[in-house]
Amino acid sequence: MLAAYALAGSVASVAVGFPTITAVARHDVRLDAYGDVISTGGSHAGGLAGAATVLTAAAILGIWLSFVAHQVLSWRRATGEQRQQLKWLASGGSGCIPAWCCWPRR
Repeated sequence: MLAAYALAGSVASVAVGFPTITAVARHDVRLDAYGDVISTGGSHAGGLAGAATVLTAAAILGIWLSFVAHQVLSWRRATGEQRQQLKWLASGGSGCIPAWCCWPRR
C-alpha cells in the first residue's frame, strides 16, 4: 500500500509540474501576476497531465479512505492503552482537517 501511495504521489507531482517542464524545455516561459507558469497550450500533453492529476488524486483519496477504515477497525479491536493512543491519533487528524481546509489561499 505504501508503494502505491508513493507511486501515486510521484505521478501527481510530475503531472502538476508538467506544464512548467514543457515550457522551460521549449524556451516559452510565460508567467502570470502571481509568478506561476501559464500553460501555453502548444501540445496535447497538457490534457494528459490533467487526466493523470485527476486519476492520481482519486487513487490517493482511495488510499486515505482505506487508511481511515483500517484505523477504525484497529480502534474497535484495541483495548486499554492502545485504544487511548488511537483516540489521540484520531483527534489530532480530525483537528488538522478543518485547519487545512480553512487555511488562506491566494
